[in-house]
Amino acid sequence: MPVPDPAHLLEQAERLAAAPAKGQPRDADLRRAISTAYYAIFHAILTAAADLFVGIAKQTTSLYGLAYRSVNHQKVREVCKEVAKPAPSDRYKPHVPVGGWRGGPVS
Repeated sequence: MPVPDPAHLLEQAERLAAAPAKGQPRDADLRRAISTAYYAIFHAILTAAADLFVGIAKQTTSLYGLAYRSVNHQKVREVCKEVAKPAPSDRYKPHVPVGGWRGGPVS
Protein backbone atom coordinates (compact mmCIF):
# COMPACT_ATOMS: atom_id res chain seq x y z
CA MET A 1 0.00 0.00 0.00
CA PRO A 2 1.59 3.31 -1.01
CA VAL A 3 1.72 5.72 1.91
CA PRO A 4 1.53 9.48 1.24
CA ASP A 5 4.77 11.24 2.17
CA PRO A 6 3.91 13.95 4.73
CA ALA A 7 6.98 15.98 3.70
CA HIS A 8 5.73 16.17 0.11
CA LEU A 9 2.30 17.25 1.31
CA LEU A 10 3.82 19.98 3.49
CA GLU A 11 5.89 21.21 0.54
CA GLN A 12 2.70 21.43 -1.51
CA ALA A 13 0.96 23.31 1.31
CA GLU A 14 3.82 25.82 1.44
CA ARG A 15 3.61 26.39 -2.32
CA LEU A 16 -0.14 26.94 -2.09
CA ALA A 17 0.22 29.42 0.78
CA ALA A 18 3.06 31.39 -0.82
CA ALA A 19 2.18 34.82 -2.07
CA PRO A 20 2.33 35.17 -5.84
CA ALA A 21 4.73 37.69 -7.40
CA LYS A 22 2.02 40.32 -7.14
CA GLY A 23 -0.39 40.52 -4.22
CA GLN A 24 -1.59 38.03 -1.67
CA PRO A 25 -2.38 34.32 -2.02
CA ARG A 26 -5.97 33.59 -2.98
CA ASP A 27 -8.33 32.47 -0.22
CA ALA A 28 -8.95 29.20 -2.06
CA ASP A 29 -5.21 28.49 -2.11
CA LEU A 30 -4.91 29.24 1.60
CA ARG A 31 -7.83 26.94 2.43
CA ARG A 32 -6.29 24.18 0.28
CA ALA A 33 -2.90 24.75 1.98
CA ILE A 34 -4.44 24.33 5.43
CA SER A 35 -6.27 21.20 4.33
CA THR A 36 -3.11 19.75 2.78
CA ALA A 37 -1.08 20.52 5.92
CA TYR A 38 -3.71 18.77 8.05
CA TYR A 39 -3.60 15.80 5.68
CA ALA A 40 0.21 15.68 6.04
CA ILE A 41 0.02 15.65 9.82
CA PHE A 42 -2.72 13.03 9.82
CA HIS A 43 -0.70 10.74 7.55
CA ALA A 44 2.39 11.25 9.72
CA ILE A 45 0.31 10.07 12.69
CA LEU A 46 -1.00 7.07 10.73
CA THR A 47 2.52 6.10 9.68
CA ALA A 48 3.88 6.43 13.21
CA ALA A 49 1.04 4.34 14.63
CA ALA A 50 1.35 1.58 12.02
CA ASP A 51 5.16 1.57 12.36
CA LEU A 52 4.81 1.20 16.12
CA PHE A 53 2.18 -1.52 16.14
CA VAL A 54 3.05 -3.52 13.01
CA GLY A 55 6.64 -2.56 12.31
CA ILE A 56 8.37 -0.35 9.80
CA ALA A 57 9.79 -3.39 8.02
CA LYS A 58 6.26 -4.61 7.26
CA GLN A 59 4.96 -1.54 5.43
CA THR A 60 4.04 -3.61 2.36
CA THR A 61 1.89 -6.12 4.26
CA SER A 62 -1.89 -6.17 4.46
CA LEU A 63 -1.66 -6.02 8.26
CA TYR A 64 0.23 -2.72 8.01
CA GLY A 65 -2.42 -1.40 5.62
CA LEU A 66 -5.16 -2.43 8.02
CA ALA A 67 -3.46 -0.72 10.96
CA TYR A 68 -2.81 2.39 8.85
CA ARG A 69 -6.42 2.67 7.69
CA SER A 70 -7.98 1.91 11.07
CA VAL A 71 -7.13 5.25 12.69
CA ASN A 72 -10.22 7.39 13.11
CA HIS A 73 -10.03 11.14 12.25
CA GLN A 74 -12.45 12.06 15.02
CA LYS A 75 -10.46 10.22 17.70
CA VAL A 76 -7.21 11.88 16.59
CA ARG A 77 -8.94 15.25 16.74
CA GLU A 78 -10.24 14.54 20.26
CA VAL A 79 -6.78 13.53 21.50
CA CYS A 80 -5.18 16.62 19.93
CA LYS A 81 -7.74 18.89 21.58
CA GLU A 82 -7.23 17.18 24.94
CA VAL A 83 -3.43 17.32 25.00
CA ALA A 84 -3.48 20.95 23.83
CA LYS A 85 -5.33 21.99 26.99
CA PRO A 86 -3.28 23.76 29.67
CA ALA A 87 -4.22 20.91 32.02
CA PRO A 88 -4.88 17.67 30.11
CA SER A 89 -6.83 14.96 31.90
CA ASP A 90 -4.95 12.39 33.98
CA ARG A 91 -5.41 9.88 31.16
CA TYR A 92 -3.17 11.91 28.84
CA LYS A 93 -0.71 13.55 31.28
CA PRO A 94 1.82 10.68 31.11
CA HIS A 95 2.10 11.21 27.35
CA VAL A 96 2.62 14.98 27.36
CA PRO A 97 6.28 16.11 27.12
CA VAL A 98 7.82 17.43 30.34
CA GLY A 99 7.81 21.03 29.08
CA GLY A 100 4.37 20.67 27.52
CA TRP A 101 3.60 20.93 23.81
CA ARG A 102 4.22 24.66 23.72
CA GLY A 103 7.20 24.68 26.05
CA GLY A 104 5.14 25.54 29.14
CA PRO A 105 4.60 23.38 32.23
CA VAL A 106 1.87 20.79 32.30
CA SER A 107 -0.50 21.01 35.26
